[in-house]
Amino acid sequence: MNIIGQVIKGESIGHTIGFPTANLDLVPSTNELELGVYTGTCSINKAGDTIYNCLIYFGPRLIFGETKNSFEVYLYDFQGDLYGQTLTVQVLNFIRPPIKFANLAALKTQLQKDREHGRLLLSHD
Repeated sequence: MNIIGQVIKGESIGHTIGFPTANLDLVPSTNELELGVYTGTCSINKAGDTIYNCLIYFGPRLIFGETKNSFEVYLYDFQGDLYGQTLTVQVLNFIRPPIKFANLAALKTQLQKDREHGRLLLSHD
């Protein structure tokens, strides 16, 4: 499944815990995609043929009590500003369902585990 959307300004929580994500303006429906964390690949409209491996989160940010779903992408080995750019994200492997964390430290620990698990899965794709 491919999701194409423009990067919009979020609350920069990921930046504060060392895990910056790009929030997309287009959110798939739960009929199209199960809620959770996935691996994938991503291309940036202005970067030509460069493809980045990525982690994807689709769902509500439960730690903040949100019920509205978001679609966020963490690009491995990317440095730069993505605001306003269009991303094409290919969803590949399901990793886990959403989890409600007690605090940001617990979220950060799980994201580090997801990042390593995702890297391992992507090395086999």
